[in-house]
Amino acid sequence: MHKNAKSSLHSRVLIVKKHLEEDVPVSDLADFFEVSKSLIYRWIRRYHQEGLNGLRDRKSRPKRISSRTLYWQEQAIKALALGGWSQTDIAATLKMPLSTVCVVTHRMCGHLLKKTEPVRRYEYDEPGGLIHFDIKRVARFSQPGHRKTGVRKVMTKGAGWEYVHICIDDYTRWSHAEVHPRQSAKDAVRFFENTLKILKAMDVKVKRVLTDNGKCYTSRAFRNAVKAIGARPMNTRPYRPQTNGKAERFIQTLIREWSYGKLYNNSAQRNATLSCYLKWYNLVRPHGSLNKQPPISRLLVNNVSEIYS
Repeated sequence: MHKNAKSSLHSRVLIVKKHLEEDVPVSDLADFFEVSKSLIYRWIRRYHQEGLNGLRDRKSRPKRISSRTLYWQEQAIKALALGGWSQTDIAATLKMPLSTVCVVTHRMCGHLLKKTEPVRRYEYDEPGGLIHFDIKRVARFSQPGHRKTGVRKVMTKGAGWEYVHICIDDYTRWSHAEVHPRQSAKDAVRFFENTLKILKAMDVKVKRVLTDNGKCYTSRAFRNAVKAIGARPMNTRPYRPQTNGKAERFIQTLIREWSYGKLYNNSAQRNATLSCYLKWYNLVRPHGSLNKQPPISRLLVNNVSEIYS
């Protein structure tokens, strides 16, 4: 409100003093200053109760908000957001509206979150138009680690590593993954051939294959396997993982929900649950970029039971 407004602090003081000191009727003051009589009576009442401070501007915020987000909910949203959780996952976990989670996240930790490069999204318009491939290294273990137990004294030493080979369809977000002992060209080709069998069963023809610049993907064996089916092998720009962003994002989801999603006695038990997780991911789990629908919603598949037997 500007200082010369009809209901500014100066005008309120002038109106109240003319009524109290000069006995000017409220009706005449309302007509002259072009404000309502009820508003003038309110100013007079506040002046009697609080003096000059009663005529100052007050906050329009209500004293009580019945639908206010609870304190523990705000703290939970803040902790999960700073822990790297997406707002969609936070809303689903806490069973809260996504709009509420977005507002609380921006208000409580917006300045603490890392400012990322603007996202440039793209999507091919048919299944098999582009298939993303990538590899994630995971630890082999014979007993639960400290990340789940919280006890650092008991650790598995010298167990080695295993490699999760993953792929994801650019259009449908249908995904597949297998655990292999190495990330060699031979293992990459084997995983590629296994993936083709599943895609063929779903009547999906692969036209392009996008990978990073790892040795197993730039090898002659893998590129020949891609060209043998009439597809085009493609590589990301060096030091530019955003180009293969869908695969990178699927790996994050896979590690959080499958690898670290529950307590396993050993890595063999963890690996045995991978097929069940992929079945749930492709058939049930809602996907943010698919309007909360699972990847199977974009595929015309009649033999789901045979593929995920």
